[in-house]
Order: sequence, then structure tokens, then C-alpha cells
Amino acid sequence: DLLYSYCLHWSLEVNVDKTKVMVFRKRCKLTNDEVWTYGGNTIDAVDDFNYLGTVFHYTGNFSRKTEHIVGKSLKALKKLLNKSKSIPLKPKTLLQLFDSFVGSILCYGSEICGCSKSKEIERLHLKFCKRILNVKLNSCNVAVYGELGRYPMFVPRYVRTIKYWCKLLNTENIILKKLYQ
Repeated sequence: DLLYSYCLHWSLEVNVDKTKVMVFRKRCKLTNDEVWTYGGNTIDAVDDFNYLGTVFHYTGNFSRKTEHIVGKSLKALKKLLNKSKSIPLKPKTLLQLFDSFVGSILCYGSEICGCSKSKEIERLHLKFCKRILNVKLNSCNVAVYGELGRYPMFVPRYVRTIKYWCKLLNTENIILKKLYQ
């Protein structure tokens, strides 16, 4: 009702067909008797919502975001592997390309929700590393990291999270300070 009266006051229109609502709750979904309306029109309730590449789930869990970015990363990895077949590249160059095209997707939004060791993200990273070295998929992961001079993907994700946290602590932006506090 507040949004409706605000939009009426400022002569703004809301497309109710494109509008969705998501209620954050820890355990249960909306019940059948809970209905959300805007100007008398019923608004659809959704369980998850993709906002700028970050998938929010009604429970507040970011596991759907991980699934989403792994799916996007697999597509990027497939394109990278297809393009690199025709050109003989050194492992160092391939790793730089991986970090640029695939790693950037895997680390997207990790400042906010990256404080987890995702098995899916690590599996994708290791699969690529083992492919570069032409070793079996059941080869020792630590040896693969050591041979390529790499760290697991959760390390750069944690570093990005810590850097963002430090930025929040030292920011002059009043809104960010208040949100953090």
C-alpha cells in the first residue's frame, strides 16, 4: 500500500505483470492464505530471484547462486577449450585465460556470499588444471596445484571477501557504514 500511494503521488506506474515478491524466511514458504497485492492486483510470489547475476533464495542461502555461476562458468570453459584446441598454448597462458574468462565468473559476487568452500567450483577448477597437465582425473589434487603453482579457488574468493570487508571498515560512505553497523 505504501508503494502504491508513493507511485500515485509521483505519477509513477508499476507493471504488475513483471513484478514479483519474495519473502525471506528461514524455513517455510508462503502459505496459501498469504497474498501480496499492488493496487488491488495480486503479485506473484517467487522462491528465488536473480538480481544482477546473484540468485537470492527465500531462505537467505546462496547455494542457488553457486549453481548459477558454475553453470555460466561451464559454458565459458567449454568455449575456452574449443578455441584453445586450434592454437598450441603454454599452460601459463591457458591458466591466465582461465582466470580471465572462467575465474572471473566463479568469483563474481564472492565479496558478499563467497565465504564457503564450494565443491562444484573446485571440481571445475581442478578438471581444467588436470586437463592442462594431461593427467588422470583421479590424480592427486595437491600435486596438480603444486605443479601449476595454483591455489584452490576458495583462496581468491576469501581474499576478495576480506578486501571488501576492509574497504567497508575504512569507507567514508555513510550509507555503507550504517549498513555494515
